[in-house]
Amino acid sequence: MNKEEFSQRIIELPVFDTHSHINAPNRSMAAQSFADLGHYFWLSQQLKGVGWSESETMDEAAATAYFDAFSKTECTAMNWCLRKILLDLYGIVIRSPRDIQLADSIIRERAATTSHVEEVCQKGEIRKITQNLVSQAAFPTVPERGVLVADTLNGPVSAFLENPSEDAVDEAVFSLHSAIDAMASAGQKGARIDFNLFESIVNTSWRHSLLDAIFSRLNKHRMFVQMFIGMKRHPRGSFPQDDPARITGLIPFFQNYPDCRFEMVCAAEGNCVDVVQAAVMNPNVHPGGLWWYTFRPSMYRQTLEQRLEALAPLKCPVLASDAMCIEWCYGKTMLVKMLIAEFLAGKVEAGWISEECATRTASAWLYEAPAAYYL
Repeated sequence: MNKEEFSQRIIELPVFDTHSHINAPNRSMAAQSFADLGHYFWLSQQLKGVGWSESETMDEAAATAYFDAFSKTECTAMNWCLRKILLDLYGIVIRSPRDIQLADSIIRERAATTSHVEEVCQKGEIRKITQNLVSQAAFPTVPERGVLVADTLNGPVSAFLENPSEDAVDEAVFSLHSAIDAMASAGQKGARIDFNLFESIVNTSWRHSLLDAIFSRLNKHRMFVQMFIGMKRHPRGSFPQDDPARITGLIPFFQNYPDCRFEMVCAAEGNCVDVVQAAVMNPNVHPGGLWWYTFRPSMYRQTLEQRLEALAPLKCPVLASDAMCIEWCYGKTMLVKMLIAEFLAGKVEAGWISEECATRTASAWLYEAPAAYYL
């Protein structure tokens, strides 16, 4: 096979981003300055690890400090994404602090162009982008690309946690049922829940009641649930946490509610393989995109291997960008496409699959898998 031609074929495949914060309240879809790109949370964590401090301005001193941290973190995947964004979308290569100031100027100028968001989508073949807020799912300049998977159900659970009791359980169940009925009536196909909210409920009976209320009602309406798992919230910062019992504890729900699809978006490394095993055993379980601290090349290579050898690609969406702007959606999309191309090319060369199978697999992972039940 010709690796370059194969990689280009993967790069040109359409993409369905199953989780983003694009068009979040008080935010534009496009980056408005260098800070919107260079200060992205997952990159800034790495920059701060080498002593960088965020600046409100982009003067010479700030650009110099950023360039120093940027150079020291060149090995990281998030740094690769930023370099890819700047080169592909703005024609910029960062070789000095002056390039950062130049980038800031060009990004501000491009942000004023009404066609910019559409151009980025076209360049990355980004066809669909998921938003979790009902008020923000209609994208201003590219309305046909927005998809809503609302996090409405987190509200009744959070309210219950403020004053938990037996009576509060009944009230929460009623609210959850009503919310799902309304979502179904509005034509919504699925709902997002943060599983850490339920894990914070110490009373296992109460936890089971709330989960059962959600899954049974979604099952009734043949809707799916996008579950974000593997993360613990803490006032000083959230962190990933594996729990061997997390997935096995959900198996009775998987089996009792076959008309509800369970998409598992995982932040903890060990639980990623647990989700694959659950998906092998349960037709309605789908391993989703890698999220938070699992969004790394090493984790993608490991997860793609596990999914390829055990599951049909149409069960496995792979991209949940967590992007705050369209440019970061592009950068993370390109990273995932590159990793998929690299991984599948190796499988073709090893004789594990044909080149045609590799292309079909990539197409399903990137778009067709989520499109089958999101649209």
